[in-house]
Order: sequence, then C-alpha cells, then structure tokens
Amino acid sequence: RAYEDSQGHLLSFLSAFLNRTDEVRKASIILKNSNPENAEREIVRILKMEHFSENRKRFVLGRLRRESHLFTQEVLEYVYSFIIELNIRAKSSPIKDEKNLYFLEKMEKLFMMLSN
Repeated sequence: RAYEDSQGHLLSFLSAFLNRTDEVRKASIILKNSNPENAEREIVRILKMEHFSENRKRFVLGRLRRESHLFTQEVLEYVYSFIIELNIRAKSSPIKDEKNLYFLEKMEKLFMMLSN
C-alpha cells in the first residue's frame, strides 16, 4: 500500500512537472518569435491566464522569462524523455525502487544541466 501511495505521488509530480515544462516551452517559443509587446499578450492568451490579476500575470510572466533562459532546447528534450521514461517505469515496472534511486539520478542530472 505504501508503495502504491508513493507511485501516486510520483505520477502526480510527473504530471505537474510536465505541465510546467510545457508552459516554459510555449513561453520560450513565443518570446523568441514575437516582439516584446505582443509576446506577453500572446503568452497570456496561450496559457489561458486572462482571468489572473495583473500582479499574478506579471509574476508568472517574469518567472516564465527567467525559466525560458534556463530551459534550453537540450534541457527541454532531456526533461521530456525523463518524464516519459519515469512514467513508463512507474506504470509497468515490477521492480520496486523503494529509494527512488532512478528518479534521484535523473533529477541530479537535470540540476547539473540547469547549473551550467
């Protein structure tokens, strides 16, 4: 039962991580291909943030700008492959990785990539 709970938490994390990665990828593309005035409006529209308060929009847009510089194409490709691998392992692997060593190894590599 404890293993099933930890698997559920891992899958929830992977879903949230995938959603954030998608937001950063979309923002990166828009920021590269649009002029600055239109980029913010386009990001708000694409990410469906119209109902956010102005302060919340400003905060999210600032965060996305910073994260889009960190998450290069190489990092994004790694993150997507990492999420897919972990999702497959979590759903189909009969081997119980109680200490989550595979996950920790992949996260360590991600942080190394982001720190360069």
